[in-house]
Amino acid sequence: MKKALIVFTAGVLLFCGILGSRSYAASSEKRQLPTTIVLTESVTTVYDGIGGSEIFGLAPQSVEVVDAESGWASKLYTDSNSFIWFNIKTYTGNKWIRIRNPQFNENYYDAMFLTGEEKLYSGKSVGSRSDGTISPQSLQVLFADDGYYLVSTWLGYKWIHPVHRVIDHLKTKITNINSSIRLKTKTPIFELPDAGSEVVGWLSPQDVQFHQSFNYEWFYIDTWMGPRWVNLQIGYPMDIKQIENKLVLTDQIAIYEHPNIRANVLGQLAPQVVTEFERGSGWHHIHSSWLGDVWIYNTEPGADPLKYVPPSKSTTETVKAPWTFFQFDPSSVGSRGEPFAPSITVENIGSTNSNGLFEFHNPVSLNFMLLMQAIRL
Repeated sequence: MKKALIVFTAGVLLFCGILGSRSYAASSEKRQLPTTIVLTESVTTVYDGIGGSEIFGLAPQSVEVVDAESGWASKLYTDSNSFIWFNIKTYTGNKWIRIRNPQFNENYYDAMFLTGEEKLYSGKSVGSRSDGTISPQSLQVLFADDGYYLVSTWLGYKWIHPVHRVIDHLKTKITNINSSIRLKTKTPIFELPDAGSEVVGWLSPQDVQFHQSFNYEWFYIDTWMGPRWVNLQIGYPMDIKQIENKLVLTDQIAIYEHPNIRANVLGQLAPQVVTEFERGSGWHHIHSSWLGDVWIYNTEPGADPLKYVPPSKSTTETVKAPWTFFQFDPSSVGSRGEPFAPSITVENIGSTNSNGLFEFHNPVSLNFMLLMQAIRL
């Protein structure tokens, strides 16, 4: 059988507008049994039962957990230094180990970041004697309760009651890595990895070196002030334009320190007329007599990605456009007029770049190709 490849192309104009928790550590009553434990001692004794006889020893390794003594989580919560019995899988069957400060896989913990030096305690009380201090860093959190956190430290599990600001509910802990990133727009520099924290400076578009990151969202970079934080998703809009324009505010509106909805809110503006000198992606840079140059977010509801609600049902639209027809027949030429049994599929014949900028209400040209393979009967 001979195969003929028939290609249709169409040029279409479409209108579109594009503008550039996990739950936290569970209480001790609801804490799930860990799936694995990391043995860190040079030798961990294995027993034939709780309070039973010693059988053999295990070298440092990860072991699979089958069960634990009743109330193990409450025991760890009440006294983080207490011994706890865990039932684990071994090469001779399920056996018991009795360990203190059990270490679990990273994904069993939540993560937090300390922004200042904090004191360590053996119990959940700031009235007790401090066991030492811990410097600003990321920590693994086992329990959290009313401003207290049981965290993993070099001294074992310790409680902290932070007096400085903390960044919690992190998806992953901060990782150490040396690499570079490219800042594509004017980017704010933060003292802390938090969009609502103080902006301490600005960087123009450039490549910068970083030493730490978490979630590959925040990056600890070198600056003239020393190491500070930046976020590739926070900065001037990609479609920023210089413009002198009067903007009429019909409702009270929030004032932001930088163009991001998570930025520090500096105050509120009552309905009035303001002068903007830059705009992009719904953000307006305005002069303020009492705050200096600040940002407001004011855009049409249909152009606001924060208010976008996807349709609950999809519809089929008829596209009217000029069609171009031509035929590829590698084996012969001039076979037009033959009966065909066509099947049509749509293929993506090129990569899609989502970094482009499209202004709201402006038309976007879309070209696509239908490939139809026809088999001659």
